[in-house]
Amino acid sequence: MKADLGPGASGPALRKAAKRLIGFEIQAGPFAVAELRLGAAFKDHGAELESDDLRLYLTDTLANPFVEQTQLAA
Repeated sequence: MKADLGPGASGPALRKAAKRLIGFEIQAGPFAVAELRLGAAFKDHGAELESDDLRLYLTDTLANPFVEQTQLAA
């Protein structure tokens, strides 16, 4: 891309790509590492991201959505 459009084109293109990227993680540690590494990688390549540009979520996507949740007594 830099060869075709010049060095200033990679930042905006990567920022657009970041808005299409969605990541899911079940554990807090790897989630934090992924967030830091992705932010650093985009910044190293000239893409200044805002706080809501990276859509990373800490969630269990493999859990059964039909299982009834148990409630603890208050």
